[in-house]
Amino acid sequence: EVTRVNHALNSLLFASLGLGDDERAALASQPFTVLKQMRYMPGKGEDSDSLGAGAHADWGALTVLATDGTPGLEVELDGEWLAVPPREGCLIINAGDQIFHWTNGEYRSATHRVLHSIPKPRFSTAFFTYFDIDTVMSPLAQFVSDERPALRKPESSREYFHFKLFESTGNLDLLDESNTSSTCSTSGKEDWSVGPVDGGGGIGATHSYLLKATHYLFS
Repeated sequence: EVTRVNHALNSLLFASLGLGDDERAALASQPFTVLKQMRYMPGKGEDSDSLGAGAHADWGALTVLATDGTPGLEVELDGEWLAVPPREGCLIINAGDQIFHWTNGEYRSATHRVLHSIPKPRFSTAFFTYFDIDTVMSPLAQFVSDERPALRKPESSREYFHFKLFESTGNLDLLDESNTSSTCSTSGKEDWSVGPVDGGGGIGATHSYLLKATHYLFS
């Protein structure tokens, strides 16, 4: 069901950019997705600002987020933090860095954080989506010019995820070596959906699902 939601969201995104049927099919026929269950530790009371997750933007295209109804999520807008109150029956959708790079900065990725002061655990489930695993994506031509050069070189979601993984662990110097020595699995569509994984402590356990995803993609 959440995959169906992702396809519907992609259709709206592509329509806003004027993409044709062939371009849509190339980007959305075999997306790479990661499902993660997150548990934030109990807060320390209303007078504290317990940081459950520091300010960050998600790596992928779109993130579909479901929460347990506990408040705490905030999004940055023009230098200010705005609360995102939970609403029953609603999902939260974040745009990620892959959309930012693909539109060459025309569409922003959502910088967000979690402040958790309530003295009980907070749970959320995130469905991180990327565009098709092997389709090579270039910044859209309508957003590139001599005055506005491309922010990233053409690359596939596989290459982009690989880069972000090494960047997040401070090992970019090992990226070329890994690209040379690794072989990529192409055993079937079912391999590209990873999860669920128990985050065990919110953003502090981010690499718990990244390592599993990397096993599927690069081992």
